[in-house]
Amino acid sequence: MEFVKSVANEQNKVFIMDTGEGNDFIDPATGWYIEDFSGWLIEPSKEDLLIEAMNQGMT
Repeated sequence: MEFVKSVANEQNKVFIMDTGEGNDFIDPATGWYIEDFSGWLIEPSKEDLLIEAMNQGMT
């Protein structure tokens, strides 16, 4: 997740994860645990709106 967040930050965006997709993989070169994620890549100014909508079950 930290890597995904850092790449989003480089694009001046925020990544809000919704769910893992269950496609697990251990990268033998780095030892990183990798999984497909679903979520939203959004403008930082919209983060509170999205979180509020998620908490209200609107996503």
